[in-house]
Amino acid sequence: LLVAAVAPAFLTQPSLFPVIVLKMLNVSLKKGNSPLSPFAYVSFGIIQGSVLGDFDAGYAFGRLALELVSRFGNAAKSIECRTIFMFQTMINHWKFHARDGKSFYRQAYAAGLESGDLQFSSYSLNNVFFQGLLMRENLSDLAERFSVEHPVIASLQQYNAYQLFQLNEQSVLNLKGEADDLLKLTGKYFDETKVLSEWLAAKNANALFDFYVAKSRLEYLFGDRQKAYEYALLAEPMEDAMSGMMFVPEQLFFLSLAAAAIYPEAQKKLRKQIRQRLEKNAKRFEKWSYHCE
Repeated sequence: LLVAAVAPAFLTQPSLFPVIVLKMLNVSLKKGNSPLSPFAYVSFGIIQGSVLGDFDAGYAFGRLALELVSRFGNAAKSIECRTIFMFQTMINHWKFHARDGKSFYRQAYAAGLESGDLQFSSYSLNNVFFQGLLMRENLSDLAERFSVEHPVIASLQQYNAYQLFQLNEQSVLNLKGEADDLLKLTGKYFDETKVLSEWLAAKNANALFDFYVAKSRLEYLFGDRQKAYEYALLAEPMEDAMSGMMFVPEQLFFLSLAAAAIYPEAQKKLRKQIRQRLEKNAKRFEKWSYHCE
């Protein structure tokens, strides 16, 4: 039950995520490891790293989770996909370059299809492309791969994952200049005028963070740096819903770029806020870079 509750809590009630994880962890410590325990350890690794700032401990718990999945073998098949997904999406890239972990997503995707975990299979397939976008892979190649896998992700019938796939696929087209309005995520694959209201009504913090970061990026590159700053600020309160993901440094990166761009013309009060924000952001970047190998 706790394993099943993790994903919805993470997406819509992020404050419940550590409560559930700690409960799973305590059950494992008191009663002994079960085939479901690896998911508790990898989730705790996220808390150790992205929440508490101890990325070395977070990585160690992540590797422990993978080792236990291997030891339990077929008995852990039901959580193999989600454990590997969590490790690569929220732990591994803080220590090693994300490109070196791509094979984890293919492994997770295959394990999910085998066990029937279509939810995390779709997440795994999604993040192959999401991380590709965040790593600045060639946009033409990325767009082609999005197009090839579009029917696959649609066939998994995971509504939220499919919407996010479409959002990022449309974002790639906008970045390529293949949209009527480069500043609006409305086109062949996505329509922000329809989907945004749905996400706001559902308080889907995970999807909203992704959306605001995409808008901030487009505004900074093609539009108004002030709007880029404002969109990045809208994402900020929802960071807990993206804890550990590469979208977090992406948001901070464009927030910092936009803040620096508007600083010279800003009023005195805002300039002070921007300076404080940039100093805070720089400290986070410094800490992240220290832990990267």
